[in-house]
Order: sequence, then structure tokens, then C-alpha cells
Amino acid sequence: MPKLKDRADRAIDEAIGRRIKLRRVILNLSQEAVAKELGITFQQLQKYENGSNRLVASRLYRLAFVLKTSAEYFFADLDLPQDAAFERDDSAVLDERTSRLSIKLMRAFARIHDPRIRRSLVNLVDEMAKSETDASDLDEG
Repeated sequence: MPKLKDRADRAIDEAIGRRIKLRRVILNLSQEAVAKELGITFQQLQKYENGSNRLVASRLYRLAFVLKTSAEYFFADLDLPQDAAFERDDSAVLDERTSRLSIKLMRAFARIHDPRIRRSLVNLVDEMAKSETDASDLDEG
């Protein structure tokens, strides 16, 4: 049975890998193109994306540069508990985030430069999602 630390580390590697893939797809970059910029094979990038290989800090920093983001991006929303037993399945979230419509929406959002418009759009989507949740709660009750 794997140690708790090993499972937690694996979950973090997988979460960072999903963020790498998400950012690469949003930018419409192939694995080959990103790998070439990093001086690695696309198979190595695949291993980073699926979390089977761990990134060293220098490579993560370089990857952030190639993907036009900050290193902090890869850790955003990383809410994994520390030193506690847990099981986590983000496959549904990953499927939603990588759907064609989601990617199209994210690309369009990235082209909006006015922070007020971006904030208004986020607020609108939040309200729409909230009303969806509220409506489903009423249906069940």
C-alpha cells in the first residue's frame, strides 16, 4: 500500500499536469511545439501532463514562460489537504474544462483586455450558474 505522502505527492503532480494541459490547449499549442521549446520529447511532456513524472522547479519555471503564464498558475486552486488521507477524482472537471465549448469560451475570454468587462462576464456566469443550482434545488424539493 502506498504511503500517504506518496499519494498526496501523486495527486499534486496530477493536478499540476492538468493545469499544464489546460493552458497548452487554451493557447492552441501542440505537445510537440511545447516540448521543442523546452528541449524535451513530446512523450516527456505527456508524462508531465498526466502526472506520472514530476517537474523540477527550473523546468516548471521554463514551462510557465513557454505557456505565457506565471509559475503560480500551476498551483492555483490546488486545495489538496496536507498530511491527511484523501481520495480525489477530478476527471469530471477535466472533461468539462477540455470540452470544445469550454475551450472556445476560455479563448474568447482571453481576448478581452478590459478588466471591468472581464469581471462583469465572470459575475454574469457566476449568477447564471447559481440560478441553475437554485433551480435544480427547487426541482428536488
